[in-house]
Amino acid sequence: MRLGPALAVAPWFLVAASAQERVVPASEVSERVEAFVRPFVERNDFAGAILIARDGETIFRKAYGMANVELGVTNTPRTKFGLASISKLLTAIAVLRLVEQERLALEDPLSKFLPEFPGGERITLEMLVAHRAGVPHSGHSFEDDRELMTPVSSEDLVRRIGRMPRVGEPGGKRQYSTAGYSTVGRVLEVVTGLPYEAAMRRLVFEPTGMIESGDLAGRDLLPGRAAGYEPGPGGGLRNARPIAMENKLAGGSLYSTVEDLARLHRALRDRKLLGAESQARIVEREYGGAVLRNGPHRLYGSNGSIDGYMGFFDRYFEMDLCVILLANVNTGAREILRDALLSIPLGLEHASPPERPPYSIEDSSVLDECLGPFQITSDLVWTVVREGGDLAITGPGKTPMPLDPIGRDRFFLRARYSTLTFRRDASGHVGSILWEEGGTTAECPRVR
Repeated sequence: MRLGPALAVAPWFLVAASAQERVVPASEVSERVEAFVRPFVERNDFAGAILIARDGETIFRKAYGMANVELGVTNTPRTKFGLASISKLLTAIAVLRLVEQERLALEDPLSKFLPEFPGGERITLEMLVAHRAGVPHSGHSFEDDRELMTPVSSEDLVRRIGRMPRVGEPGGKRQYSTAGYSTVGRVLEVVTGLPYEAAMRRLVFEPTGMIESGDLAGRDLLPGRAAGYEPGPGGGLRNARPIAMENKLAGGSLYSTVEDLARLHRALRDRKLLGAESQARIVEREYGGAVLRNGPHRLYGSNGSIDGYMGFFDRYFEMDLCVILLANVNTGAREILRDALLSIPLGLEHASPPERPPYSIEDSSVLDECLGPFQITSDLVWTVVREGGDLAITGPGKTPMPLDPIGRDRFFLRARYSTLTFRRDASGHVGSILWEEGGTTAECPRVR
């Protein structure tokens, strides 16, 4: 089965537990999770920690792989990982805490807090947290990595965002925006009079007991933080591109542990952090996440990936079941792991890992014939390049992503869990890529 969006919205944990297909015993959950996850660890496609909590008890908690490959330090359930876009959910919770304290209102215009933001009188805080403000996704250029790698103050970041072209009208259609959440992060600073991390600590972390959570921006030493990795050539790993997390303020800059996120789950479940109305608002407007359906069950899911980190924090509506995964290897394995970990405790079917038979290409000319630019979408061109003796593919704002051969003209892209087949014409020239990913197929012609 595949995860899909839910068509109906229910209040967050306001429904009594409903019947499940069957209650899978904790011992069986552990066995099945371990059997499913282990091959991903062995292939360097996952390193991190997993926690599954059901009916007030932790039924699975285990860490895998290395927190630091070069130093030989292993991950633990208390290892700190970047949350990537899961940060948005926590930022939205902080906003709603201030709403409940009557220190701001969702209907407040942005200009009330940031009068210098262009057009801020037409943008409300609600539009920003609901991705409907018309603010672009990213607050930095995809054409120039130097912006992303350079620390920036929250004031200058939001000033930069304000200068960027809008992607829609305020209050219009939903368009995912990390930059919108960075703008919200600056509002939190203005309202509380505190830096973003201190505001999050006071509004979310301290009331919840999340003692191992914070913000990755800055240069302070952080004991227990996992180093971030990405797929390397030949099935290995390499250090992720170093980025300045200040550029992801509030929308991707937080860190946490699986145990701290379990504390957050319990605080929300017991309504110790937010009231029922605020939690229903998160679900109805999809603040920092999305309503999903897994078979007959609905859940609220928040996930993310960023250089070196990926993860998800998912909670079912009709039962007290929370599934958390945080990782320090950012690969395309996240969604297939998510599908399985959400399904195993309920006895539901789930997808299997894709077949990746080992294959060696001895004739380098076969690889050379695949080089060059290809039209991935109507407005996006990616280029196949050589990286050492292997192939890789790269695009705007992307470091080269290794392509592992699984056939003469067939390659596996671990960064996205995609299969790429280079298609040749009658004369043997490569004319396109058949791109298979997530159950969909696209023909990507060579750019002449």
